Amino acid sequence: MGDDPALILRVADVLVPVFALVALGYFYARRFSADIRIANELNMRLFVPALVFDSLTQKNFDIATHPWLLLAGVMVIFGSGLLSWPVARISKNSIASFVPPMMFNNCGNMGLPVALLAFGETGLQLALILFMVSNMLHFTLGVRIVSGRMHFAEVFFNAVNVATVIALLFSVQKIAIPEIASVPIGMAGQVAIPLMLVSLGIRMTGFNKSMLSVGLLAGFVRPAVGIVSALIAISILPLDNFEQKMLILFAAMPPAVLNYLFAEQYGQSPQAVASIVIVGNAVSVLVLYLVLMLIL
Repeated sequence: MGDDPALILRVADVLVPVFALVALGYFYARRFSADIRIANELNMRLFVPALVFDSLTQKNFDIATHPWLLLAGVMVIFGSGLLSWPVARISKNSIASFVPPMMFNNCGNMGLPVALLAFGETGLQLALILFMVSNMLHFTLGVRIVSGRMHFAEVFFNAVNVATVIALLFSVQKIAIPEIASVPIGMAGQVAIPLMLVSLGIRMTGFNKSMLSVGLLAGFVRPAVGIVSALIAISILPLDNFEQKMLILFAAMPPAVLNYLFAEQYGQSPQAVASIVIVGNAVSVLVLYLVLMLIL
């Protein structure tokens, strides 16, 4: 399989545009000062919610046809946490700083564009289901682990969650979105993925070499515990072949950038978490190449 030139080219077609935009953000930030706080705020409050709403209200999307994928996503997140817990103990890393990045992966910045390029609009819609599950759990369970308490306002009033709930209501009720509204929403959603990738590249300029060891450890533990958890879910749940592929792709994603933001907000070793995120996303070049070679 690995010697098939057509397959190698297809994998390259998926990964090269993704990492080209990451590299663009990285080298831009090395040359010019770049404050991405406003861009990230716009993305999380406007463009990502628009992308979620637009994708979940498409005529061919029906979340009721993927209930097992929802459950499988939850299993991967919880399984990754359980498997990484002893790793944190053995390596003498803080549970609050090490375990959440192993549970909550970059299924937004990295996962959505890879799913779109690898499997088209159908892949993007399933990736959005898994992103929805991860995002909701991150703002509940994830915040609870990092901060020791849960912030219900952040859960219920998070723009992505609000867009998700409204979109699901429209989808379940089969409410058609007028073109005068769907076109600008779709245009806004198209901004989200490129902006995510450029922002990730800018964020990678903050790498601290002193935290390289924990970053390398996490870079390989994250996809390992995710894929093991996915295989367990696949062995238990009646997922179809395409759902299995999407679950494995989801499980192999590197740590989410949001983990660093939470660590910084709640004072849980932000430098270590930054290294976990940055090195983990760098390692994902190899990991995603191998995974895509397997599932395409």
